[in-house]
Amino acid sequence: MIGGLLYSECNKSDSESSISVDSGNLTTDSGISINFKAAQIKENIYTLNNVEFNTCDASSVWKISAKDAKYDQEDSELKIKDARVEVFDVPIFWAGNIEIGENESINVPNLGITDSEFDLSYKFVTKSDKSKLEIEPIYTNSKFGLSFDYKFSGEGTNSRLQTFLIDDDDSSWVYRLNSKINITEKLHAYVDYSDFSGTSLIQNYGYKFLNIKRRALDLKQNFGLSLLTNKRLFETGRESFKNLSLPRPVTHEKDFFRYKSLYKFGQWDAIRESEYSKFTIKHNVVLLKKILPPADGADFPYLVKERVDRKKRNISLTNATQMRSGTLNTTVEGYWNEYTTHYQSLKEDQQYASYVIRQMVELPQSQIKFGYIFSSFDNQHQNPLLDSYPKKPSPESNISTRLWIGGDRNANQRKIFIYKSGQLGSTSYSLSTNLYEDYNFDGEGTILNNYFNNKPLYFSLQHPIGNLDLAIKGNYSFERNEFMAADFVLSYLGDNTLVSLEKKQLLIPSYPLNELDNYLLKFKRDFSNFSLFGRTQYSIEEQTINENIFGMEWKQNCFKLRLAFERARFFPYTNPDYSNGNYLEQIYLTNPIVKNNLTFEFELVGLTETLKPIERLIQNGIFN
Repeated sequence: MIGGLLYSECNKSDSESSISVDSGNLTTDSGISINFKAAQIKENIYTLNNVEFNTCDASSVWKISAKDAKYDQEDSELKIKDARVEVFDVPIFWAGNIEIGENESINVPNLGITDSEFDLSYKFVTKSDKSKLEIEPIYTNSKFGLSFDYKFSGEGTNSRLQTFLIDDDDSSWVYRLNSKINITEKLHAYVDYSDFSGTSLIQNYGYKFLNIKRRALDLKQNFGLSLLTNKRLFETGRESFKNLSLPRPVTHEKDFFRYKSLYKFGQWDAIRESEYSKFTIKHNVVLLKKILPPADGADFPYLVKERVDRKKRNISLTNATQMRSGTLNTTVEGYWNEYTTHYQSLKEDQQYASYVIRQMVELPQSQIKFGYIFSSFDNQHQNPLLDSYPKKPSPESNISTRLWIGGDRNANQRKIFIYKSGQLGSTSYSLSTNLYEDYNFDGEGTILNNYFNNKPLYFSLQHPIGNLDLAIKGNYSFERNEFMAADFVLSYLGDNTLVSLEKKQLLIPSYPLNELDNYLLKFKRDFSNFSLFGRTQYSIEEQTINENIFGMEWKQNCFKLRLAFERARFFPYTNPDYSNGNYLEQIYLTNPIVKNNLTFEFELVGLTETLKPIERLIQNGIFN
């Protein structure tokens, strides 16, 4: 639609005609209303001069101004030269040459204060049918940096490369490559690889630009190839990590070749798996022993080996027999492990074989499962612990034949169990307990008493009450008469209000780390034109606030402004010194290193997409 004074003129030297317009208004097919002082119209191309417009549906306090613009009606694409963004008729920054299509947006500067230093960044985005490139220069801590994010999605390939560098004293640099490539229909390659140098990135912007959770203990360095053909899987690769100077439960780098095949024998399904692996430790063993002191005079929790070769073979047979009222599920698993431990010029060979049998009756009408698990009950404490740690306790893991992640600990349980799940009104639940239980993990150290031999009741339930939602899960020990682990979440979600109170007492499944016991409060309240939000984490054991976020977001006439303050205890990236501090204090954000961050962000609604949803911010933190 075009309005205003116009006149037409036919160019006799060309069969094509054009129209000139002195001033007026043009509304594009996507709904953008453009005011202009002059225009030239030829076929579906509109050449505009001295334009002003915005891309917000409602009344707007911002606008884009430019001397020249071109609109292609056929492609619904608007190209603007030398554009500038004005808020309340005041130019706030120069946007340069930009293109706005049906699903396009441009970005404005992000401002903030991190660790008492001023931050400024600006993002440039370019797209094609298969790729997207984001380049974001940043000024922080009186230093210049650059973020680079490239995504590619094509036929058989999905890749993303993220990198960030900063000109600090260490020339810090970090990157992550995540890629899946279908070489052929059956042959696939994958890479999830990160690395860094310097120290400042992990404390500040490494998390923001790589989407790395700052409570992670390391960065992944995995890659491999897989071939799936005729119900057989061949896989080779490396599972490794870049450590952040903090110990982790799996301490070794792993090079492996794995073979897996599926078979059918009458009513039995069979899975055979073989794996040949070489493990190399990535920690100082002396340091690891020093920082994990024995509890109550017990021996060191497990033996740490520097270089180990492992051959692992598993076979699993499963059968489901239909009965009148239910199903009898039978599982038989066999394990054969061989270890060769290298120490200087010496080698030590170990091997063991074990088995586990489970028979379980499922009654679908009552949603009850009961049965037994019987195993060879071998003492595996002398075997190296390379890629294994206990699963997080739950009603479902209690009735599993495998209580551990990895392949170094398996058939060490005998029990008679019962499991019940269902719905009572609006309440969904699952429960599990053992009528008889015995485990052979005593040699692993006293810390495993939190996982096994407690006469447990595992539970999980969720109950909505109007706008309230109550969720509880954990395990209670009849032997100790206490909760060994419990999550309690009470949340309220109304039209304008979100409030969540959580109490978490977690047994972290990354043995040998200890539990985390804390309260977590999250809230958001929407008013007529602004919102308040916050997040607070309180450590019960330390009696201190580990994390505190408070912010306000104001919205009016297509303009959003957000201020948020975060005070949090981060993982320190330093050379570990445990002479004056406890390792666990550093792991669980209770270290004395506190970061104060203040962010100032704004969004021009309909134009930019800079602000994360508040719900995500109070769930993960400002930089996550």
